[in-house]
Amino acid sequence: MALPALLSALPAAAPIPLEVIRVTAPVELRTQGLSSSIQPHNSVDEGDRVVTGRNGRASLQFAQQSMITLGENSELYIHSADPPDAGQGAVMRMQLTHGDLLLDARSTENVPPQDFRINLGSLTVRVLGGYVWATTDDSGETLCLLEGAAEITNGDTKHRLDGDRKRTRRNAGH
Repeated sequence: MALPALLSALPAAAPIPLEVIRVTAPVELRTQGLSSSIQPHNSVDEGDRVVTGRNGRASLQFAQQSMITLGENSELYIHSADPPDAGQGAVMRMQLTHGDLLLDARSTENVPPQDFRINLGSLTVRVLGGYVWATTDDSGETLCLLEGAAEITNGDTKHRLDGDRKRTRRNAGH
């Protein structure tokens, strides 16, 4: 079988269930090097970047449950996602390149919590069913746990934030 025929026989990757809910312009969707304005009900896929400008905001809903809200002058790269599996919630992998992000991944009754893996500068953060605010800029990274739990890795150092209103900060160069 020729390679092109073999590749076309492979199942296509399932789209990420990430939908734009609200937009305050300017907000762009950058896909495969192309930029376009973004509107409610647009889908965001693996490899896409959502970029907000001055006074821009965007709210995205993952798998009809969790809400991701980007503040102004922010950029979010969508790496990949896995669907829910056998009592486990869906998994989302993303990177906040710069700016602010509010993630509400709190679980509703009878629904497994969703698992978010966020690269935030030099920090790797895992949020399972929590509510966090994160920012990254030239001065470093900040993660504020508003509710739930978050696991944070910075190089070889790992720690966990539990409960409400906890904060961690890494200054640039440290």
